[in-house]
Amino acid sequence: MAPKEDIDTLLTDFGRTAPPAKRVAYAAAAAVPAALPILLFSRVFSVDVSRAIITLVIAGAAVAAVLSAAYHNLAFTTSVRLRGRSVPPTKASVKGVKARHTAALASHEAALERAAVAYSLFYNNALFVAGALFVGFYVVGTKVPGEVNYAVSGLAAAGFALFNSRSALKNIGQ
Repeated sequence: MAPKEDIDTLLTDFGRTAPPAKRVAYAAAAAVPAALPILLFSRVFSVDVSRAIITLVIAGAAVAAVLSAAYHNLAFTTSVRLRGRSVPPTKASVKGVKARHTAALASHEAALERAAVAYSLFYNNALFVAGALFVGFYVVGTKVPGEVNYAVSGLAAAGFALFNSRSALKNIGQ
């Protein structure tokens, strides 16, 4: 039986649980689209950002947390699908040199991971922005104050992105 450290490494390498550095990177990436609707809502719904800063920061942090979970779920799902479709480099392609084969495999894995994360960021950000605009303008509209509208529409759109990514996760047998 493999030692616990090896099992943890395998789980981390295959992406089922994101390491802390990757979680921080996802949260930092989610902060940008979470903040973009604040600019729009401050102009359209006349939200006074200095007066509503606490509400906007708390809502923005919650949106970024939910979006970062959606990023990870979809990146993992996409990487699993890409690994199933791609062909890793063979030893014959590097003339049997073990060091070159290991480097080629690492490069292949890094390329798959970059493609999966890029797709996840693009797809979830597009889904989030479209959802936040739809909920913010059509569903909630002027029924609530602007900062509450941002919180509701942002969390609803991020929640939808998370639900969508969990549905994709279930489709691969998670």
